[in-house]
Amino acid sequence: MYSSGLPSNFWIKLIFYSLIFLIISFVVYALNILVIPITIGFLLAFLLGPLVGRLESYEISRSASISLVFGIIFSVLGALVVIFSPLAIEEIQDFKANQEKYKEIVVKKYGELKLRAEASFPNLMPWSKLEDYLAEQSMESSAGHFAEVAKVVAASAETALSFIIIIPLVAIFSLKDGHLFKKWLIGFVPNRYFELTNEIIHNINYQTGAFIRGQILDSIINSVVVSALLFIVGLPYYIFIGVFAGIANAIPFVGPITAGIIGVLISIITGASTPWIVALVFLGAHLLDVMVIYPKTVGHSLKLHELVVILGIILGGHLGGIVGMLIIIPIIGILFSTTAIMFRLLKGYNII
Repeated sequence: MYSSGLPSNFWIKLIFYSLIFLIISFVVYALNILVIPITIGFLLAFLLGPLVGRLESYEISRSASISLVFGIIFSVLGALVVIFSPLAIEEIQDFKANQEKYKEIVVKKYGELKLRAEASFPNLMPWSKLEDYLAEQSMESSAGHFAEVAKVVAASAETALSFIIIIPLVAIFSLKDGHLFKKWLIGFVPNRYFELTNEIIHNINYQTGAFIRGQILDSIINSVVVSALLFIVGLPYYIFIGVFAGIANAIPFVGPITAGIIGVLISIITGASTPWIVALVFLGAHLLDVMVIYPKTVGHSLKLHELVVILGIILGGHLGGIVGMLIIIPIIGILFSTTAIMFRLLKGYNII
């Protein structure tokens, strides 16, 4: 007999629901700090799903198929590192050796721009205030630089570790057990909606995988094209600029413009190539992508309105920085594609 008047199982229920609350809180917290690598892991699983399925059709077990696919991926990445790391190291060393010269060129170009601007538009820009502000900011950042080095290094190491470990783990477990989750989910569907649900999931998986594969292939081809063209015109650091241009190309509007501006600035600072030729290279690569590469690689993906793309880029940048800007457009495309597929099928089955 409990004098407090509480039910006999009150404390058991309290402990149980407290544990449930702690688990949910942990999951929400983990998703909050790991949302980007987890999302990339799921996208990678969508990308590799058809390849794993193709290997299974040759009577190879699913675990062996997944291991084979990731073994090939890591082997290719390792080969690329071995092949291109000497060139990348050479570019880094060259930049370090010439950075003082580049600083002098930047200061000289700034002075020329200032004189031209003052001659054409006097008193338009408060140059002295701007220079004082930049100098003050530089001194403040230099004073606190050494104190922040450890924090920056630790944060960078943590971020890199989370990406290196979590992305493959999420992709592997999604490939391994995703079909079991699908079966479990479909088990709750009434029999009259079973065929409809199965068709919706199949179409979503197919179109989502095609969308992601197309985007990645488009970025790879653009990286190769831009790097090769910049090498031909003699621009230094063509590997880094080309790879950046290919990755940035996944961000509509903003990515190609940013890559082009960086390329032109490098040509001005180094003096190794004519800026307008570099600008023509990026313009030509972008036109080639718009007219040939993108229609072939992502041509069947859902077309998004320009306003949706711009708002999505802003939202992605706010939530996850550069990485968020890269993955937000594929996610929005997948959501729009999913909605369109569901509407078409539900309309065809006279459900809506």
